[in-house]
Amino acid sequence: MDTLHSFYDISDYLNPKGQENRISVRIDHSRYADSRWYTGSGIYRETQLIFTDKLHIPVWGTFVTTPVVSSERATVNIEVRVKNDYSGPRAGEVRTSYFDSKNKKVGEKLTSFFDRGRKGNENQPVGRNIKSFPLGC
Repeated sequence: MDTLHSFYDISDYLNPKGQENRISVRIDHSRYADSRWYTGSGIYRETQLIFTDKLHIPVWGTFVTTPVVSSERATVNIEVRVKNDYSGPRAGEVRTSYFDSKNKKVGEKLTSFFDRGRKGNENQPVGRNIKSFPLGC
C-alpha cells in the first residue's frame, strides 16, 4: 500500500513562545460517506510534529543519486538544499558523512554556505558532493 505524505507549515498559526499551543488533526469523511469503493478513512500511519530552525534542510531537501556504478566502484552524488526563513542573510554548514555496509564511517565532507536571505525559497542548493567508493568496503 502506498503511503501518502503530507506536510504543513503551521508556524504562522502558533502562539508566541511561552504561550500554550494545541494542535488537533481531524479527518473529514463526509465527502466519501456513501462510497461503495472506499468504506473507511482515518489516520493509520505515524504522525510527527517536526521542529526546525528558520535555517534548515526542508522535507525532501536531500537528493542522492549513483550516476556511475560498476562491479568495483560506485559514485555517489549528494545535493542538499537549504531553506532560509530568516528575514536576512545566514551562514551555515552542512556535514555529509559516508558509512560502509558495516556502519563504519569511511568519509566526511563539511560544506560551508552563505544564504543571502531570499526568504521562503526552498531551492537554494548548498552544493554537490560527489564521492567514489570501492564496493564491498
